[in-house]
Amino acid sequence: MPGFRPPALPPRVSWGDVPGPPTRPSTEPNAPFGPWLAGQLRRAGLTQSDLAMELGLTRAAVSAWVTGRAEPRSDTRGHVVKFLEGMEDPALASAEKSAAPAETQRMGPLERWRTGAAVLIGVSDYTQLPPVPSIKNNLSALTEVALTGLGIPPDNVHTVENPASAAQVHEKIDIAMDAADPLSGGLFIYYAGHGWTDPRNGRLLLGLVDSNQHKAWTAMEFDRIREQVADSPVGSRLLVLDSCYSGAALDTLSAGLSSASRIEGTYVMTSSDATNASRAPRGDYFTSFSGEIIRSLSDGIQGGPSVINTDVLFRHVRASCQERGWPVPSRQIGRDGDHMELMANRWGQS
Repeated sequence: MPGFRPPALPPRVSWGDVPGPPTRPSTEPNAPFGPWLAGQLRRAGLTQSDLAMELGLTRAAVSAWVTGRAEPRSDTRGHVVKFLEGMEDPALASAEKSAAPAETQRMGPLERWRTGAAVLIGVSDYTQLPPVPSIKNNLSALTEVALTGLGIPPDNVHTVENPASAAQVHEKIDIAMDAADPLSGGLFIYYAGHGWTDPRNGRLLLGLVDSNQHKAWTAMEFDRIREQVADSPVGSRLLVLDSCYSGAALDTLSAGLSSASRIEGTYVMTSSDATNASRAPRGDYFTSFSGEIIRSLSDGIQGGPSVINTDVLFRHVRASCQERGWPVPSRQIGRDGDHMELMANRWGQS
């Protein structure tokens, strides 16, 4: 693709330089630039592609600002601020968007996610297990993907960082299931953190802040999440697990989401199979599996279809992991979950 594209892996940054998940947008441009920009774009009803077109840049360059992988030059930053100040009037923003080319308008969110919800869970800090700082960056970037890529309403995106109890997670999942439209909406659940299997039964356990691998009761049981999601009336469900031995979840799912109790449109992808660890090298900006997902959705898939669905995403991520000799992701599909559309393919969009 002609023009600038960010490197495959962002430059290493210190922990203090990494912006957290987007919060309520600030009206002051001297706030952390990525979250500020994301908030201003949402307020103005603009996409990253809209801003890229105004600046004569690629959408990937704007995405790098939003996710904190890069910062614009001072003159470009001034242009961004001036442009967004002119878009503060909602009527003007709507008029500009209506005048945008049809290709840009097709970049808008799908109905499934405009009426959907997400719960993004990440545990990067532990009291008894090694920390995984890159998970903090996973959460920040995936929150932005959920908001401006999938187009899920901000009130329906729940980021759960470093939960101390399983109850915190289950409560947010309940809230998300209630918020998503059961007929048209989708439910996206993501977890990243330490994972291991219970030696007594092989069930997947997911780490919490105070988890101890020798005490199963200190972890979150994936079976409980499976049961909760299986009871949801929401027709489309995407579960992404980025943890060691996360493929163990697929065996437990066979007794629930893939049997008579399954509901149309369930897709589960895991960072490894049931017997292998996952990859999170020290110093990398993202964990390996989540980083491939983030880049595939934020920057697009070269040669892919105009709309990325769950299976297109998984196959691309799996191929990328295989090429690098990383742990090979696994998946499980419930009915037509492999046809679940996610968002427009942003490769080559400017």
